[in-house]
Amino acid sequence: MRDIKIFVLLISIILICCTNDAWATPFYEQYYQTKIKDNNIGYSFISQEEKEEDGKKLIVTNKHYELRFKRLGFSVKILQDFQFIEDADGNPVSFTADMESKGEVINIKGKFLSPKRLHVTSVINGDSKSEEMELKKDILFPYAISRLFQNHSKAMIEYSTIDPTNDVKIVTITAEKVGLETIVDANLQGNFTKYKVAVDILPSIGSYEWYDNEGRVVKEKSSLLGLEKVIAKESEIVGKVDSYDIFYKSIIPVKAHITDPFNIDNITYKIETQSESPEEMFIINDKQRIIHSRENTIYLKIKNQLIDNESFKYPFTDTKDFADYLKSGPYITSDNPEIIIQANSIVGQKKDAYKIAKAMERWVFDNVNTKDLSVNFANAMQVMQARQGDCTEHSVLLASLLRAAGIPSKVVVGLMYTNVPEDAFVYHMWVSAYVGRWISLDPSFPNDNFSPVHIAISEYDLNNLSSKTDIVLDVVKSFTTLKISVLNYSTISNNVIGVKLSGSDNPWDIKVNLKNDSVNLATPIKNISLKTGEDIPSLGAEVRKKYIEESTRSGFYNFSKGNITQSLNDFERVAKLIPYNDDFSDVKLALKLSSFGFFNLAESKLKNIYDDKIWNLQIQNIKSIYYPKQTLAAEDELILAEALSKINFQNDPTGAISLINGESSLDKYDYSYYLLAKAYLAKNEVDKALKELEKAIDYNPDNLSYRLELAKAYTKKNEFKKSRKEIDYILKQNIVDKKFIELVNLELYWLLFKDNRKDSTKSQYYLAKYYGQKGDYKVAVDILNKLIDEKQEDYHIYELRGDYYVNLDQLGAAKLSYQTALKYNKKSTKALMGLGNILKKEGKYKESLTEYLKAEKFNPEYLELILAIASAYTRLSQEEIAYQYYDKLLDLDSYNYLANYNIGLMYLNTQKVDKAEEYFKKALSVNPNHPESWLQLTKIELEKKNYFLAKTYLDSVSYLDQDKSPQYYYYLGLINKNNENYPLSKINFRKAVDLKPDYKEAIQELEKLK
Repeated sequence: MRDIKIFVLLISIILICCTNDAWATPFYEQYYQTKIKDNNIGYSFISQEEKEEDGKKLIVTNKHYELRFKRLGFSVKILQDFQFIEDADGNPVSFTADMESKGEVINIKGKFLSPKRLHVTSVINGDSKSEEMELKKDILFPYAISRLFQNHSKAMIEYSTIDPTNDVKIVTITAEKVGLETIVDANLQGNFTKYKVAVDILPSIGSYEWYDNEGRVVKEKSSLLGLEKVIAKESEIVGKVDSYDIFYKSIIPVKAHITDPFNIDNITYKIETQSESPEEMFIINDKQRIIHSRENTIYLKIKNQLIDNESFKYPFTDTKDFADYLKSGPYITSDNPEIIIQANSIVGQKKDAYKIAKAMERWVFDNVNTKDLSVNFANAMQVMQARQGDCTEHSVLLASLLRAAGIPSKVVVGLMYTNVPEDAFVYHMWVSAYVGRWISLDPSFPNDNFSPVHIAISEYDLNNLSSKTDIVLDVVKSFTTLKISVLNYSTISNNVIGVKLSGSDNPWDIKVNLKNDSVNLATPIKNISLKTGEDIPSLGAEVRKKYIEESTRSGFYNFSKGNITQSLNDFERVAKLIPYNDDFSDVKLALKLSSFGFFNLAESKLKNIYDDKIWNLQIQNIKSIYYPKQTLAAEDELILAEALSKINFQNDPTGAISLINGESSLDKYDYSYYLLAKAYLAKNEVDKALKELEKAIDYNPDNLSYRLELAKAYTKKNEFKKSRKEIDYILKQNIVDKKFIELVNLELYWLLFKDNRKDSTKSQYYLAKYYGQKGDYKVAVDILNKLIDEKQEDYHIYELRGDYYVNLDQLGAAKLSYQTALKYNKKSTKALMGLGNILKKEGKYKESLTEYLKAEKFNPEYLELILAIASAYTRLSQEEIAYQYYDKLLDLDSYNYLANYNIGLMYLNTQKVDKAEEYFKKALSVNPNHPESWLQLTKIELEKKNYFLAKTYLDSVSYLDQDKSPQYYYYLGLINKNNENYPLSKINFRKAVDLKPDYKEAIQELEKLK
């Protein structure tokens, strides 16, 4: 899981450390709005009061902070409450801090025993600690700080205070007076003194603060993310936040596309930074080293962690040097009984520490099922129970399991390459474990080898809140200061060390540099990973799609040839190439895998699904159509997949039967019996097929493929009633898989063709429907014409022929056919509707509606007709009547995707956004290939300024027909613009205008970008 949690913590620090919002006058209160680039992400409230205690006057300052924003589409909420108490002379007396976010609850209390001695009690996620601290500096609290800024007589002010969010860290703040500045804002007008503020623990973050003459802060602005606070009214800000996704502001874009990130042997990076000592920003070890440095630039080479045939003895006999990495604490809860039990279960009889560590890495990935980025910083016990979180939760759980097993561990924070939503590096957390030497493990992305797309910044024992604070502070050093270039890299599987554009006009002309040779190629290269030099523009999503398509084709080809292991490897490669949050591709791949019998890989993709409102119905369909009752062991799955290949592609059912019957371990699977039945049916041994299907359905009566195969067997045996019973059962299920429905209808029409052979007209009619279902409309029309030549006067024949002529785009012949049907039956609903459809194609909407309304008199509950009438009223801008028909249609068929889509549009037009979103998602749950619904969801998220989720929805359109959609390019341009990629936004706005020359919004955006 890519992680930007660091910035949640970081924002909290900025809000506290850079805020000296206190006042000389007691009984004062003020609200502040918190913004990032004009996006409201929360507010703070400050109040002061005077009280007496034991005859002593005290000043009490209360601060409340509330932040709400998105992180990769997940909602994040942070609450913080602080109280500072000081005496009238400004001496600190005590403080409390209560902080809460999903997964983390912190309470800290401090009491001054003397000016430089402090007693602190902290409770972090239920873990308590009490200690006394010696302070090396004099500490000021808000009331005393405010007096320093009264009248602004000093050019430089320096003071120290306590930051309770960071394990009671002492923070020294320096404020340099800039001068008087006039501010004119909705809630703030006047002249205020501006200060440039520096915080010692945040050296790379610049801030400005504006004060009035009473020493009150009226406005703040930080260089971090453009964070800003300004005085506001309670009614304007409380409960009113924008849907702002912080993800985009935390990524470090890179002009390189790494095609197969987990198959890299080594990478050389060029890293430029504003830091005077860039070599101190990163961990240096045997896998990650600096090969060159100059001024503010380092060249970092990182190698893959390859473990060959080494063995690592377990358990360890001497761990005294690793005491800090075996402790239990508030985050790594290795002494928790549940953690210990699970660790012992994973260890079992294993005697190799490396194998134990890798087994734990895989267990965490498999069992933290909900990849939830709204969780802030849960401890391992909480993760164990909730089974949700992002990379920090994966890491603390893995570190805890390792320590519980006596294997020293620490967490590592750094950067990791991603290609979602663009080629970039994002902040990430993983684990380092000592198994005889230190190795790296990534429970969020487990892989055989630890890829050098990870750049390690720092590592921590994470034994207390202070350690978590150190994570934040180390990241601050790099944030907003880094520029990363991928100079070259090589894969494990070949000796390519670099690829650069050759300079020709063809973007696929490349120069390949090999270790011992160099070759210039003038044609595209396939089946190797492209390596990009720093001067190559990012190829991004398009290249990724190309490799997904190539690997999918390769997987299909290898499966058809019986190369099952290679086929599975191809599809595993596809699975790795699919970006996080790309539900569309995950479900599409899972469907393909299930049809090939690769159920385990399919299930791993379905576990990643983010938006269950859209995809649950599709997932249910995949499982009910394909999934066996029992989970297949990996080796058994490969054998059965080979059998399926022999049946479906190699015309070798006998070989499939021998393969399955030769393995006694396959007897326990219902899927084995189903494949035997398919093989026997292919050999026309129907009785044997029925026997195997009886076993399969006895195990798994809900599998619809088994039922369809049973219908085929009964049809072959001419037991048509039994066949029809199975088909009727299937059609009563809630199926939205179009291809499977087509297969069922094909079998139905074939059954009816055979069952009605005594009635030649009926039999040929259903044979025509069979070919029409297959899409062979010309063959179907020929069959119907032969019936007509025999002077058949059945209006149904003319109705059906009219439909097929429409499909062949022969509208004149279709019209004549419908008119003939009406000659034989004036109440022919299908013929009247067919004439209406022809008029609609001709742009005669009023006339088409007239025909539809005639048909309605004879069959008012015909679903296709209701939809046609609703669509006609929509085209004629009679939305209220259209709504009535769409609503009627949903009463009869709640899963009609076009009705759901159009009602969604009507809700959107009346500003009922939540209802509109509900209907668009319902439409997509039935038909995820409907680009208009994806575009409407994109539009909704763009209006909410939720750009990440908008891009996720828009990516689904890119798999469909974006080349025809001006809206696609317009929305993509808006997303590019938000990411400050102005050249690309211009390109996409121009594409939108090319497709729709009067596209006002796109034209306006192009004008702005001039």
